[in-house]
Amino acid sequence: MRHFFSTPVRVVMIVSLLLAALLAVVSGLTGKNIPNMLVQTALHPLRSGANAVMNQAEQLYDYIFRYEMLESENAALKEQLAQARQDAMEVDALRRENERLKALAELLAEHED
Repeated sequence: MRHFFSTPVRVVMIVSLLLAALLAVVSGLTGKNIPNMLVQTALHPLRSGANAVMNQAEQLYDYIFRYEMLESENAALKEQLAQARQDAMEVDALRRENERLKALAELLAEHED
């Protein structure tokens, strides 16, 4: 027990007490916990890296589902285009039939017999 309070041990205890008191005073004045700030500062690069990975994953996820949505929209538009082309071909055929019938009607009007 006598060696427990030797000079080096006393110095370490006094320095520790002064450091603890200083940290308590600084924490009280600034309203911030210094050890907590040190841990947050040390973990900041890890958090930034994790956020970057999460953002990349989210962008990839959005791209995949946006791609599927665009693909389905593209298929629907191709179907609409095919239907419009079919309608245009029918309109063209009906227009030609109408012109042919008009020509026959004019021919019939000229030659009633």
